[in-house]
Amino acid sequence: MKIAIIGAGLAGLAVAYFLSEKGEVTLFDAKGIGGGASGMAAGLLHPFAGQSGKLCRFGWEGLLATVALLNEVYPQKKGGILRLPFNERMREGLASQSELAPLSPEETEKQFPQVGKKSSFWCEEGYLIDTPAYLAALFEKLKSKGSILVQQKVEDFSSLQTFDKIILCMGSDSPFIPLQKLKGHLLEIEWPSHLSPLESPILGAGYIIPKGRTCIIGSTYERNFSSVAPDLEWAKRELLPQADRMINGLSQAKVLKVMAGVRASTHDHLPLIESIDSKTTLFTGLGSRGLLYHALYAKKLADGLI
Repeated sequence: MKIAIIGAGLAGLAVAYFLSEKGEVTLFDAKGIGGGASGMAAGLLHPFAGQSGKLCRFGWEGLLATVALLNEVYPQKKGGILRLPFNERMREGLASQSELAPLSPEETEKQFPQVGKKSSFWCEEGYLIDTPAYLAALFEKLKSKGSILVQQKVEDFSSLQTFDKIILCMGSDSPFIPLQKLKGHLLEIEWPSHLSPLESPILGAGYIIPKGRTCIIGSTYERNFSSVAPDLEWAKRELLPQADRMINGLSQAKVLKVMAGVRASTHDHLPLIESIDSKTTLFTGLGSRGLLYHALYAKKLADGLI
């Protein structure tokens, strides 16, 4: 079986992995491996929804599927994630999850002096993934199985008629189905010298991800945008005060880099698998939970396709 997969992000590479034993897989992506929104994914892997802290639908199934795939190509160890509530709704949502361990203000300050004396919750079932490195490792595994990448844009699907199956994993560029497009900004900032290094990521009013002497802060959820290009000044106004609520002083940090990407989301925030015709299948809508859902849904698709 000859299989064409359009898109080489989390969805496309995961589908390619599960189908590589069943046929000859060719990936098409003009931007290369992880060149779209997947490549700038924050890398926070856990089964809970954003600020509400509620368990995602299929959250544990998604986590187990992703960890299993990670262990095949890019093994990771749990490091945990600190959750900071900033309103009563967040506090109630986090407190309702028995898997999250509450920390008193004194315990938080002792374990995370950068945060200070705040109530928090510890998510043991949390991973911080270097997403670009993971995607690169996944592609290397695919190459060892004979899969290839064609770095070009596919504008006319009729040019793929020599393939037995075509799977469209094009994210926000997906055709046929209307999707909500969300633009997200990230900032990389210099870690303040007066603060001790941060060992674990923090999720609260946005997130803070440690990277040695720098850190990544994010993210925005922009529904009405006129350009996909990053806007440094706008991102600074949105993200720096947000980070400062979690760790005092970050709003004055030096900004080193701004990034922006567009992700596709469905109305129920679950990925979408849709049969277009007997040959073509659409797989999209992973939104901001690509790491959580990509392996679980890719395996479902691959099992159903063969």
